[in-house]
Amino acid sequence: MQLSLLNLKFHNIRDFSDLEIPLSKSKNKQPHHITLLQMPNGTGKTTSLILMSAAICGREFNEDEVRSFRPTQFEAAEGFFEALMLIDDEQVTVKIDFDYSNNTCMYSTSKPGRSGGGLSPGHNIPYRARMLLTQKFTHLFVFDGELSVRLLNKKETEAEAAISSLHFLDRMGEITLKIDELIEEERAKAESKAYTDKGLKILRGNASSVRDILKGLEDDLKRTNEHKEEAEKAFKTKKAEYEGIVARSKEDRSSYNDLKDKITKKKQQIIDNARTLMVALRRPALFSRQFHDELSSLANQMTKLKLPKTISYEFFQELAQSSQCICGEKIDDKKRATIIANAEKYLSEDKIQVMNSLKYSVRSMGDFRPLDDVAEKIVSLHSDLNVFEQELTLMELRVDKDSRERAEKLQTEMGDLKHQIDEDGQFIKFMTEEDTTFQKDHTLTFKDNIPLCKRQISDLQKRIAEAADTLEFELKAKTLKMVIDSTISLALDEIKTKVVLKSNKRIEELLGNDEVRIHKIDQCIMIDKKEGVSQGQSLAVAYAFLATLFEDSSHKVPFVVDSPAGSLDLEVRREVSNLIPQLFPQLVVFILSSERDGFVDGLAQQYDDIQYYTIFKDPGARGKTVLDDNVDFFMNFHSETEAS
Repeated sequence: MQLSLLNLKFHNIRDFSDLEIPLSKSKNKQPHHITLLQMPNGTGKTTSLILMSAAICGREFNEDEVRSFRPTQFEAAEGFFEALMLIDDEQVTVKIDFDYSNNTCMYSTSKPGRSGGGLSPGHNIPYRARMLLTQKFTHLFVFDGELSVRLLNKKETEAEAAISSLHFLDRMGEITLKIDELIEEERAKAESKAYTDKGLKILRGNASSVRDILKGLEDDLKRTNEHKEEAEKAFKTKKAEYEGIVARSKEDRSSYNDLKDKITKKKQQIIDNARTLMVALRRPALFSRQFHDELSSLANQMTKLKLPKTISYEFFQELAQSSQCICGEKIDDKKRATIIANAEKYLSEDKIQVMNSLKYSVRSMGDFRPLDDVAEKIVSLHSDLNVFEQELTLMELRVDKDSRERAEKLQTEMGDLKHQIDEDGQFIKFMTEEDTTFQKDHTLTFKDNIPLCKRQISDLQKRIAEAADTLEFELKAKTLKMVIDSTISLALDEIKTKVVLKSNKRIEELLGNDEVRIHKIDQCIMIDKKEGVSQGQSLAVAYAFLATLFEDSSHKVPFVVDSPAGSLDLEVRREVSNLIPQLFPQLVVFILSSERDGFVDGLAQQYDDIQYYTIFKDPGARGKTVLDDNVDFFMNFHSETEAS
């Protein structure tokens, strides 16, 4: 698949009343190799990137996003953005109409030769392109600058997702989802044909209820993670300001950091000892002789009485619904009533499980042992911690009054945020913990723990599959899923290894003897460097990674990038300006005047097919934007021109 951008039109979008940006040569309608769009901050670079990406992938906009495109310098009830593209030698126009009165938008698409002509509703680019140009894939070449951060962020999966998308491994993953759908269809067919007994219906009802519970837990987990991340970000900002107030001098900073390290170590020691104590406190038989002896006696009595009985209440309930006993004798209404009446003498399955769990726990409770040493250790650690914290407080009191008041306020805010983070973290742990000991110690059930909920669903599905005679089909389907998953895993590992090797060669070319290298790709890009990576280094790593991805790709796409060289040294800028155009048939660059040095002259020395656009607000006409294609004007333009 080959994609090019030929022309862009803006009408009543932000500060653009009417703006057209030609990206192609007038004679043959082929794109210029390189288009430089010099735009001061605040003139619509980010807006342009968002709309270009949307026209390609067809993403949806919510009401707030539509509202953000409404002009602020002049009145407008509606607007549109239009992109003319060349997809595999076929011209396609995608238009996005914005209704600012209702905060809605609508896509329409036009292709030459279409029956009836004109625009048709929807984002209907050619099917092959539509299957490839997802929102995630489009973000790889409509590069907003934030991608370089996400590629290296341990909480993101952008790097691995990029490889999967470009090599269609994600599509193989979709096959496994289809297999799950087929399994559900087979279960539904089996039930509609022959399985209408009460027991099967009960099982299916239970499975549906547990799936609803799982959906609720996963939604709660997502919200809590987002809430926790916001609190952690706010805490980090306030902590940096607080530490800056306290540690004014280099010597103070060293003492301050030393005290913080000591406090951290003491707190961790307290946590470790407290954890030991808490585990024991949940098992009173381990520290109380009376509890230990009485529970031992209970276990012995249960063994003597052979409790609990293994036959359950549910067994007789299900037997009563059958037409024939397990011994072969027919069951009439009288015998059925007798079975149901006598079933009350037996425990239900859940109560049997509780008694078995109790019996097992008592037998495995261990020997009695006193906990005085652990408690005394915790008291001693708290005493040491108080001394260090008092020293830290004295250091904090040495700052001036205004700074002290600000520091006290920050301490309070950090305390609130820390409490919020801890609560969220505990909630997340309860919902996601897979350790069975932890689950038992905290009496977690499938209603408040995702792994237990998934296990409950799995158990119910197995029982349903057995009842509906779909077990053989499911086993084959799951075997196929295992083969697909294994194939994806092996292919992904091999591709990642090759990408790391090639990317590191490019990083060395860009950064020279710098120590930055990619160690591995595990969801994100893992950097093999002890200290932090600068913004410029992150950008160089991102360019090297993307260059490697697209180098061997059969898909040819434009590379649209904002501020490609802002944080790079001059020499690195020149290397980047030489690297990127080699890999992409079309390069569209949004650039500031301050970023020209090293980057623009590097391009001009290597390439001829470059068009230079300067886009700025007309100081004499509100809402009017000027597009100038003069090279000399481009090279002498500065952001101050707009203000003058």
